[in-house]
Order: sequence, then C-alpha cells, then structure tokens
Amino acid sequence: MKDKIFISIASFRDPLLMYTIVRCWDNAVYKNNLVFSIVDQSFPQEKLDLSLPCFDNFRDQIHYQYYEPHESLGCCWARAKAQEPYNGEKYYCQIDSHTGWETEWDLKFISSIAHLQQYHEKPLITGYPDPMSAIDDDIIKNPLPVSHYPTYEPLPGKYSMRLLCLGSSDTTFHEDGTVNYRGDIVDKFEDIEDWWKHFYICRNMETGQPYVHGFAFSANTVFTLGTFVKEVPYDEKLFFHGEEPSLALRAWTNGYNIFHMWDYPTRHYYGRGYREGLLYWDQQACDNRDFKWWDIDEQSHKRQTLIFRDELDDIYGLGDARTLDQYISISGVDYKNKIIDPRCFTKELPLFHKDYREQPI
Repeated sequence: MKDKIFISIASFRDPLLMYTIVRCWDNAVYKNNLVFSIVDQSFPQEKLDLSLPCFDNFRDQIHYQYYEPHESLGCCWARAKAQEPYNGEKYYCQIDSHTGWETEWDLKFISSIAHLQQYHEKPLITGYPDPMSAIDDDIIKNPLPVSHYPTYEPLPGKYSMRLLCLGSSDTTFHEDGTVNYRGDIVDKFEDIEDWWKHFYICRNMETGQPYVHGFAFSANTVFTLGTFVKEVPYDEKLFFHGEEPSLALRAWTNGYNIFHMWDYPTRHYYGRGYREGLLYWDQQACDNRDFKWWDIDEQSHKRQTLIFRDELDDIYGLGDARTLDQYISISGVDYKNKIIDPRCFTKELPLFHKDYREQPI
C-alpha cells in the first residue's frame, strides 16, 4: 500500500495506551495513511474503549486485539500478534504504549528512510529517543511529548548523537548466548533524572553526520520498510529476554542496515513507577494463569541459544543476506566465542565513525 504506515503497539495494562494512539494520529501529517495494530493485554475494566469520541476520526484505521492478562504469553508473543494484520503497508513503525509524538513525526521518519535509501536498500532506524515528561510529574493525567532534558539545535555540521552501546564493561554473556544491552534499569534509581545519568547504554557522540551506523536494536522505537514484518517477523516463542539482540542479529543478516538518528520525532516514557503492580509478573496478572511465566522463560532461553548459534533453520533464525561472522566483525560482539570487544562499551567502535552513506561492511 503506497505510503501507508503500519504501526505496531503491544500494551500490557498501560494507562498511557490511549494517549499514545491519539497523539500519534493527532500529530501526523498524512493521517489517512496510518494503520494501527493494537494488542491490548488488560483486565476488562482497563480495556481500551474505542467508542470514545477521540477515536471518531480514525476508528476504521485501527486493528484491535484484546487479551486478558492471564492469556498473554509475553512481550514477543504480543508483538507477533500485533504484526498479524500487516497487509503490505510500505512502512513499519513499532513503538511502546507510552510514547509521545512530535508534530509531523510521520513526515520526518519517511524523509529519513527516503534519504537513507539513496545509499542503502533496506535501512532500519532504531534507538532511544528523548524522554517524555509531565506537568507536575503526573504522567497519566498530564503527559507532555517534550523532553525533560534540554535539546539543542545542532551547530553547522555538528550533531549530538545518542548511540546504543553495550551496557557496561562488566557485561557478560548469558548461558543462552545472549548479551544484555542494558547496564542498569530504571527501578534502581529514585527518579528519571538520576536514572538518565546512569543509563549508560546511551553514549552521546558529537558527529558531523545526521545518522550513524549501529549494531543494536531498540524495540521501543523502530521505523523501517514494511517488508521487515515478512522478512524478520517476531517469534512468539520468545518471551522477554533476548528480544532486542536477537532482532538486531536477524535484521542485519537479512540485509537491513541499522541506523541511529540524532533527532527522533518521538518521546518515550522510561519511568515505571506509574505502572507499579501492573507488570506481567506482578501477582494480580499471574493469579488466573494455568502456567508459570518462568517456564515460558526457560523455553525461550533455549530457543535463543539456537538463534545465536545460527542453528535455527526457519524464518525466525538468521537470514542469508549476510553471515553471523560478518555481524561479529562490525559489532564486536562475538556470539561464537563469547568475547566482547571493549570498544562496544564506548563510542570508539569503528562502526560508529564510518560514513553513514557507506555500507557497514
């Protein structure tokens, strides 16, 4: 479908889901080109009400699936469900259910992809955008799609780029062969300001380029070609852990070049305090399940081992456009020998300094 954007949103008991959808539509230039696919995992009293007037102008543009919390099999399962209604839309956008949007966000993402396609057949934009904030810190009632931290217009030829690096120098491989990109988690810190200073997956680098090659995948912000859904579909047999590193590897071996940009037109709410007691493994969500989530997690780890060893021979394994060895060479993450290049933890990785118009390898 010419110029249509398939927008995938998987939500688990998130009070910001409605805000995310409505602001997405409100702030788009080409509103009629948006196709929403929502997977709402919540209790009946929390369920998204599509009869509300705020949906009147685009209700027929929404694919909606509803599951109660005990039915959910995890994050990757939900994102796989969200991809099911895909029908050939030109672009694929994946975001979390607590996202704010700049005005003309769609035009900005589409223009970026069009620019990158002058040099790359299949560009994929991903990363961590600036954080959302709120009036009086009330993110549920008064969210603002404005960064809590100052953003600056770049000096001529100078862009402040937020890179996705491995979390910290003590990062190691898990038994299943995965590497956890996150060095710390939000809950460790009292507030988002404290967290932001320590969340050192994001390395800021001043560069003369508006885009930078990357090797990591952020599931909270993705914009790429719609073909991604068919070529690198979500594996519903994965749970939570390993989602992002496995997608980075699968996308790259299927020929997608990963890019970070300096000015994402979205905002993400990184705090979890507003969802206290509402998460997948919290007791209320677990009460009616006829399975234990840690059993699914165990099976997921086994499946990830096959992915990172290139032993999964189906569409959920690695692609054939490029090899695992080639990914190791550009990323410094050696899944075979479980060795990590120290430059992965810094902005010194050669990949980050390569001309974005050139091929990564």
